[in-house]
Formats: sequence, structure tokens, C-alpha cells
Amino acid sequence: MAARGQVRVESLADSVGLGVRQLERQFLEAVGLSPKTFLKTARLQRALLRLRAGHTPADVASVCGFADQAHLAREFRHVAGAPAREIALDRVAFL
Repeated sequence: MAARGQVRVESLADSVGLGVRQLERQFLEAVGLSPKTFLKTARLQRALLRLRAGHTPADVASVCGFADQAHLAREFRHVAGAPAREIALDRVAFL
């Protein structure tokens, strides 16, 4: 179900006895986000906490399930508009 901190939506749906689309509809109604968006946000939040704690970006990428440090930087840039090193880490409201 989980690998390197990641949960696949299909595995989550199976674990609660729902189809993927049914899980997506119920999750969106209850949480306001799709399961995929929620899981991505949770993974970035975990990465942010590790970066704040002083872990290296390469370590954070590995532990949090990113392919590499560049992938981690691209995800932060996509979500926050800047790579993690340029973000005022204590001011990221969406995470």
C-alpha cells in the first residue's frame, strides 16, 4: 500500500472497499480535495518539515518518495512558485 511514504490511490480505495472513482467522489465531498491532491500535499508537508529540521534536500527527497533532489525542487516550484531553498519555510501557509 505504501512505498517510501507514498500511498497509491488505488491501494487506498482497495483498503476501504471502494472503487477509485467512488473514493475520489466521497473524498472530494468530505475533504474538498481529490485523494491524489491530498496525498501530494501531505508528502510536500512531510518534506517541508524535514527540511525545516535541517535534513539535506537529497535525504528529504529519498525519504519522502521523490525520485531525486531535482524532482523535489520541481514539485516545490510547481506548488509554491519557488524551489524549497528560496521559500521562507516558516511562511508557507498552504502546507
